[in-house]
Amino acid sequence: MKHSIEVAIKSVQDSEMIVKHTDEIIGKISEINHHSSSNKERVISIENDSKRLLEVAHSLDSRINEFKS
Repeated sequence: MKHSIEVAIKSVQDSEMIVKHTDEIIGKISEINHHSSSNKERVISIENDSKRLLEVAHSLDSRINEFKS
């Protein structure tokens, strides 16, 4: 009987440790998701800024060509 109780207590302790580690893993995955989302937004912003700069460069090139003519 005493052995059964000790095994049950050990099982509960192991389960608690597994839950703790699982919670830590879930927290790290949440952090990674947050960083990924943030990085995605930055990449999209950089892409939009690059497109706008390209438009401005083309516009400036056209104006410079007008002055050269």
